[in-house]
Amino acid sequence: MPYHYPLLMGDNYSHSELIGTKNQGKVTVISQQKTLLDGTIIKVNTTDFTYWLSGNTYRYVDNSKNKTMSELVRNLL
Repeated sequence: MPYHYPLLMGDNYSHSELIGTKNQGKVTVISQQKTLLDGTIIKVNTTDFTYWLSGNTYRYVDNSKNKTMSELVRNLL
């Protein structure tokens, strides 16, 4: 599937909730930048956050705590 790239992931989202008006929490990104077959480049603005207790670092999509998955995708295109 050449035009199917998993880009954004959200732990609290189900497939049926991806397109909707409800925010389900922070979203992470698989890749910060992807070039499609037609040459279109999609870039995602992110911020890395390191949890002091575990030392694990997570990369979150900027503003994903306040926007729905639909709004985040619309802003990419």
